[in-house]
Amino acid sequence: MQKGFPLTKPQREMQCFDFCMGEAEKVFGPKDNGIPFVGFWHYPQSESNAKPRIYHYTKPFGCGIWLTYLAQQYEVNMVFQISHEVVHLLSPIGREHTSTLEEGMATWFSWEMQRKHGQKIHIPASNYTDAGKLVKSLMKHAPDIIKQLRSKTGVKIGEISAQHLLDENPTIYPNLAQKLAQPFQY
Repeated sequence: MQKGFPLTKPQREMQCFDFCMGEAEKVFGPKDNGIPFVGFWHYPQSESNAKPRIYHYTKPFGCGIWLTYLAQQYEVNMVFQISHEVVHLLSPIGREHTSTLEEGMATWFSWEMQRKHGQKIHIPASNYTDAGKLVKSLMKHAPDIIKQLRSKTGVKIGEISAQHLLDENPTIYPNLAQKLAQPFQY
């Protein structure tokens, strides 16, 4: 990220977003066109239990990212939350819940971005950590599988099935493919 002149919080968020989206596209393939990113919204401090998330808007049409109060206060939280949510913006499916694969990709990718920024790794709730570890295993074995699948089939990340994974790379353990394709347990 930019060094030198101080940036405002909105500028820092957009700089982080642009960097993370570029990195996510290198790893997982380009963002689907059609649903634009429309900006950031912030939960107030009083909503301390709020979780960062993607929100689908009709006016303006597009997807926005809701960030927690902690992301407004601490760089490590901002990087973790934006990098996590960027993965969901690659191919939004327009519903609240998704697969273990997509949540795992978002968690694994956020760990990678924190490493690149020299930050201490944020450890989320165990269900996210477990999903991130499954994706870490997948990425070690087949680092380009998501990018290849999306390019060849046009499938949305949240709709990738075990069969998609096995057809693309038959050497993946079937048990791993099944776990990744399951709905994520929030």
